[in-house]
Amino acid sequence: MTYKVLAVALTGTVSSACSRAPSPEVRAEGLGASAQALQPSAAPTAAPTPSVATPAEKVLPEPTAELNALRNELLNAGRTKALANLGHFRPLCDKDGYPLVGNAFRKSPNPEYQPSELCTEVRKQK
Repeated sequence: MTYKVLAVALTGTVSSACSRAPSPEVRAEGLGASAQALQPSAAPTAAPTPSVATPAEKVLPEPTAELNALRNELLNAGRTKALANLGHFRPLCDKDGYPLVGNAFRKSPNPEYQPSELCTEVRKQK
């Protein structure tokens, strides 16, 4: 199993961090003894493995006014009407059955049928 690790180092001033990278000697001077011991002495031996984009990592395009209107129509229709008229609401999901618009939570006493729930049903039908 592969884990990704994000490491961040902060410098004393913003201008030095944004302008250009200092030489290795300058970087070593600003570090304490314990931090210098942790610095790698050579380049990493293994090449990073490319990650496969999962549906959660996809970058969604900005929803159009038509998609937002269709999402609001879905919220008002409810589950039974939405599933009965699945072809009408299908544009809310991409070709793989994942939502193109986000869920919308409004203050209402009744739970609303969300685009993610509709797209789950679309994936089940594949």
